[in-house]
Parts: sequence; C-alpha cells; structure tokens
Amino acid sequence: MVLKNKLSKITIFWAAYLIISPIFMRPALNFILEFLGNSGLTIMLWVLFLFGGCVASSYLYKSHLAGWRIFLFLGIFAAGLFYASQVKIVEERMHLINFGLLGWLIIKDISRFKKGIMSIGLSLLFCIFVATIEETLQLWIPNRVAQIHDVLLAVMGGVWGISLFFSSHPQYKRCDIFESDYNVVARDRGVF
Repeated sequence: MVLKNKLSKITIFWAAYLIISPIFMRPALNFILEFLGNSGLTIMLWVLFLFGGCVASSYLYKSHLAGWRIFLFLGIFAAGLFYASQVKIVEERMHLINFGLLGWLIIKDISRFKKGIMSIGLSLLFCIFVATIEETLQLWIPNRVAQIHDVLLAVMGGVWGISLFFSSHPQYKRCDIFESDYNVVARDRGVF
C-alpha cells in the first residue's frame, strides 16, 4: 500500500512546508520580532490560537455533536493552550501548533482507509518522520540547531491534533479506535 496515493494534497503540502520552513522562517521570525517585539509576537500567537478556537467552535456548532464531545474537544484544546503557554521559546510553541495541524490532517486522511489503533500508529509515525527530517535538515542550515526536544514537541503536537480529531468526529467510538482492522471488517460484514 502506497501512502502517497492516500494522502490529500493539503496534507502533503503542509508536511513539505514543515520540512522546508526552517530555511526561511528564521529571517521571517527575526523581522516580526524586530517589528513587533517579543511581547507583540506572543500576542500575535495568542490571537492565532483564539482564531483557531473560533474556527473550531463554529465547526463544533455546525457538526451537532453531543454535549460531552464538545466539552471533550474544548478540554483537549484548552490543555494544548495551557501547555503552549508554559513553553517559553516561541519556535517551540509554533512546533506544537504546526504539528497539531499535521496530526489532524494526517489522521483525517489515514482514517479513511485504516481503522483502529493502526490509524493512530501510522499518523504518529508520519509526524515523527516529518519532524525527524525537519530537524535533520537543520544540521546543514547556518545558525540552526537540530534538537531531539523539538522532535518530541512535534510528536506532542501531533498527538494533540489526533486527539482533537477523534474528539470531534462522532463516528469514531472508543471501541472502533482500539479494534484491529480485521475485527472492524468482520463486524461490519456480520461475522460477529
């Protein structure tokens, strides 16, 4: 099975952006820091988080989810916000946000053809793969440093995005997430 044929163009684009962004994002970040200052950049990130929260809230409102799923989604979103507020370095906050979006996009694509824990595992492997390539490429970029800590932050962002996806899609129940593909297919065919 070739994963490339199963992924949407936006997922491939976002993963490619994350891989090549260390090349040009440092000068852009320096420009923003020079123009807005550190507190201005922090405010800009919070505005982006709040914008994401507004988009997510309108999505939840339109999807007619059960009340407990809305609270679960908002709780996971708030946990991500809280964790991001504890991270002191701006680039690491951006890792959490960027890979959260990648986690959402990749689980959305993979869950169309893989069910159960396999979809979560493949999504996490994809996030780890992209983060590892991104950090490895930073070894050859001047004034950049590759860190395993950034890969771990990226994985945490991916887990955050995957969790947000599952909490906002009522067709995924706990038993569906933890069943193997064979059991899901057999159940759907009426074997059990």
